[in-house]
Amino acid sequence: MYHEKITKIYGPPGTGKTTRLIALLQECISKDIKPNDIGFFSFTNFSTKVAKNKVVEKFPEYDIKKDFSGFRTLHSLAYNALPNKLNILTPEQAQAFDPSFRTEPVMLEEDDPNSLVYRAKQIVVDAAAVARSRLESFEEYLEGLNADGRYRLNRWLGYAAKACDRGFAPQDIERLVDYIKRYESYKDELGVIDYTAILELAIDLEDSLPEYEVVFIDEAQDLSKLQWKLAEKLFCRAGRIYLAGDDDQAICESFGADPEYFVSISSGQEVVLEDSYRIPLNVHKKLFAERGVIERLSTLFTRKEKVWRPKDGETGIFADIGYGALSELVKKYPAKNWLIMAATHQVLQSFSSLLAREKIPHLLSNQFVGEQRDDFYPSLVLSTIWGAKGGEADIAVLLHGDYVNDIMLKQDPRLIYVAYTRTQNMFFRVNVNVWHDNKSVEVIEPFIQNLKDKKTERQKVDMKAVDNNLLTD
Repeated sequence: MYHEKITKIYGPPGTGKTTRLIALLQECISKDIKPNDIGFFSFTNFSTKVAKNKVVEKFPEYDIKKDFSGFRTLHSLAYNALPNKLNILTPEQAQAFDPSFRTEPVMLEEDDPNSLVYRAKQIVVDAAAVARSRLESFEEYLEGLNADGRYRLNRWLGYAAKACDRGFAPQDIERLVDYIKRYESYKDELGVIDYTAILELAIDLEDSLPEYEVVFIDEAQDLSKLQWKLAEKLFCRAGRIYLAGDDDQAICESFGADPEYFVSISSGQEVVLEDSYRIPLNVHKKLFAERGVIERLSTLFTRKEKVWRPKDGETGIFADIGYGALSELVKKYPAKNWLIMAATHQVLQSFSSLLAREKIPHLLSNQFVGEQRDDFYPSLVLSTIWGAKGGEADIAVLLHGDYVNDIMLKQDPRLIYVAYTRTQNMFFRVNVNVWHDNKSVEVIEPFIQNLKDKKTERQKVDMKAVDNNLLTD
């Protein structure tokens, strides 16, 4: 009933997807649709805050704190629909069940301590949560896991690292399922719910969900089946629906995302943004080359075929260099805008240790490493590919050569796609096992010298607020 009301927007990297959404949002406001009658949902509080700020810039009569009740994450929407704000499993309760639990604080409403809940994290519970988000039984999920997905569970089961890509034996599945049954019984006894149950319960409370005249969903490729089920409750009562995303950047399937749903959902209108304002020509050529990343994506996944163009005026650089070359360049030019990525935190940690020995300040997964200064934050950022999603830099780097890291890149080339498309000027593939590479430094250095330094003033950055804003569904 609602499909004809959907406009689906595919936004390849750097094509201005967020800009298009903001323009559509402002158009709705200019046609006398009140902000409180608009649902704008994203995976981060930060994204919804950007949307609110843009609206207030153009329409200053609105109050950013009072007039945007529908600008939030789906988890926040669901939590508000629950009666009496049901009790969420606390850190103490989780660790009383199993000391291996850790808990992650999640502020569902930005700057609202009353919305603080805890997300319980434990290897088996995390896997069961993914199954729930996919609307599968835990047994079905376990039977369909690939080698990478089985690795951590096999470690929990006690198998040696070299044997952790093995398939599950019946007794393994029985043991994992039994653990989850005991966990669910424990929660029932305490009368508490966990983070995933916030969505599950809200879906059954359809009358408690608000009604919006217009619904926007950003990064739609990262919604799980469970989140789509909640979103559909909103779609049925909305007048217009805008879904925006890029299925080629769908790297959250291991967390339950269902990008095929975004590709397959029918719509009244479909738009592909075709001009990138970020990706230079040489990186674009690498993506679309024969047997390149795009060809691999088309072979492995159900995806929308998209033709998009690189930015005008700059060819950029795509190069393979050694670890030593990267180290030398970073030491010489730490003030340039760097984004260094890997699939695993362990690989990033090794390079961070090297930088720390050289006393080069940097950010490692949003944490400051090095001597603190009052006037600036470093422009040198180390991040997993997941953490880098949505970001960009003059110089982007992908580290490879580590066994586990490279298995992950091989199994999902969308990780490579996301990494390549973070660059605005230069992209380096760096083999961590290759050190001496002076020729690369000599060739590349003049181009790096021409890039502007990036200085981020510390007083303009509240890292505590950033940490809260980055908390996702």
